[in-house]
Amino acid sequence: MATERLSPPAAPPTYEQSPWLDAHNPALQVEGDPETPEAFAATYDFLQVATAYFQTDFGSVTSKLDKGAWWNVTAQDIEDELEPRNAWATWEALQRRQRDETAASTAVTLANALAVSYRRLQALQEVGGPQQPEYPLFLHLHEQIRAARLKEAHLAQVLPVSAHEPLPPVSPFLTTPAWKLLEQTQRRYNPDTYTNTVIYGEPAHARFGFETIDPFQPHRPETEYEREMHYFPNQEQAVVVHYEYMDMGYLVGEVDDYQENITLVEPWQPQAQEDAIPVYTEEDGTGTIPF
Repeated sequence: MATERLSPPAAPPTYEQSPWLDAHNPALQVEGDPETPEAFAATYDFLQVATAYFQTDFGSVTSKLDKGAWWNVTAQDIEDELEPRNAWATWEALQRRQRDETAASTAVTLANALAVSYRRLQALQEVGGPQQPEYPLFLHLHEQIRAARLKEAHLAQVLPVSAHEPLPPVSPFLTTPAWKLLEQTQRRYNPDTYTNTVIYGEPAHARFGFETIDPFQPHRPETEYEREMHYFPNQEQAVVVHYEYMDMGYLVGEVDDYQENITLVEPWQPQAQEDAIPVYTEEDGTGTIPF
């Protein structure tokens, strides 16, 4: 009788070895962290399961071509996944309570999901960040979780649980996109042009850049500028962040390579990211970034 050969279990991703994903590491604290190791594990499990779903099955129910269109995930989609997860956890705990009166359900909050998602991005950053294939997916899902959590926080400001205990202002962790938190940045504001310049990483390595204009000004109290210029050391990060700004409704310019004096006309194509670097525009100039 032939012996069936079993495939070895897949090795966990390298980023999972990071201290950022160690629930027992007290040195790293993030706003909204789960309070117990069990809650941390439940939150990370939800995050990974939801990520796999958005990457494989999310999308149109009528077309297989639209399956896995994770770049279309919205904050509402995050909430729609979290609600049934918590409902199932409650039902499962009730069933276990028939045999064990101490059985309890472990709810996952948006605050928990945002904190663990940020930890996952930090862990990925340690092994290459933007150069890793998971980076666009993880970043987009994080930003949608942040949007859902920010909406929740703003609602709590309007409808506090207790009028006698006003909530503190919404924190910068909720109002700031992840790419402005993950790396060291240098910023400079020019009041004459209402332009805020943000350089990610070392200025000497800044090569790719684009412009954003916030169409909601002056309605956003957390931003005092009208234009913002972003400069990155690598193309992958530039085009991914460029897409996220478009997804948030910003007006954005094309991604420019200031070293080669070319414009990336199609900066991001979900179906063929590795091949999507067509260029056609020649520009005059020295190839230096106009800081």
